[in-house]
Amino acid sequence: MAKILSLLILIGCTFLIAQQDNLLSLKKSNLGVYINNDSDGLFLDGYAHYSFSSGFFSEISFDQYRLNENKNTFYNSTLGLLKNVSTKRSFGLGYSNYFNNLRSIEHELFFGSNFTFISSILYYDLTNNLFTYQGILDLDSFFKITPIEINISFIHDNSSTDLICRLSKSINNNILIGYILSRENSEYLKEMTYTKDGKTGIYSKEMQEMSFFHEIFMGFNF
Repeated sequence: MAKILSLLILIGCTFLIAQQDNLLSLKKSNLGVYINNDSDGLFLDGYAHYSFSSGFFSEISFDQYRLNENKNTFYNSTLGLLKNVSTKRSFGLGYSNYFNNLRSIEHELFFGSNFTFISSILYYDLTNNLFTYQGILDLDSFFKITPIEINISFIHDNSSTDLICRLSKSINNNILIGYILSRENSEYLKEMTYTKDGKTGIYSKEMQEMSFFHEIFMGFNF
């Protein structure tokens, strides 16, 4: 009950402030809630965004809120500046922070640019002193494919490169349905056995591997 109540409060705050796919392509104000389903079950995402006439924008969001297991939920707040230098080119920069239910907070600076159907964003993690690069290709605007929107992105850090392909269709400009196929670095615990002084035991070791993931979603944008 407490989890449901906290979720309703969070969604309520989202609607009062009016999926962060691309910080460089933003309306003046919008908000949304997404229902997603992946191999671990149902979860919710939500965001609220507002941009000012001066070029500044702000956004808050939550990601992977699961009613049965809430520990992996992440919350984000962003403040940035976006400037159009031409009809086809824009630049942006700003600050974000992320934290989870354990209140482990990370601070991040970002700088990005957008040119027609290509976007690129460079993130600097102030907490861990790491750089991450994200590139996004908006294939729908390039090939003029209708009515399906297609974009492909990759995210590269020091340890791996994740690839994400997203297909979506907008219904009446308010409802969005879609499918995401991704190849990402995943972590899991593997049980290992050992023998010492004639005794055998089991311990868990953290492993990493690249895996494919599937996700479907339905979003409501306002």
